[in-house]
Amino acid sequence: PFFILHAKGDSMEDEGIEDGDILVIRQNPSPEVGELVIALDEENQNTLKKYGGKDKKTGKAILRYCNQAVYGDKQILVKTLVSQGVVSYVIKKK
Repeated sequence: PFFILHAKGDSMEDEGIEDGDILVIRQNPSPEVGELVIALDEENQNTLKKYGGKDKKTGKAILRYCNQAVYGDKQILVKTLVSQGVVSYVIKKK
């Protein structure tokens, strides 16, 4: 199954995803490392980030920002990865 979301914000610009782009999401509760995922953050809010696997020290799932110029190496660590799906296709805004 697939669903569609509008991208909001600038955290994924290095992956070519900009504010207002339309994302086609394939439902997938078990993403692979490196995939772009819609996942729940620690506040149970949906976020679009690159899945970075498990942190070796804490065992938490890593969700990486992809805008080096703005966020550097910023990442989100979540106790349990709750993935809504992975980006299958990006429709660019005009």
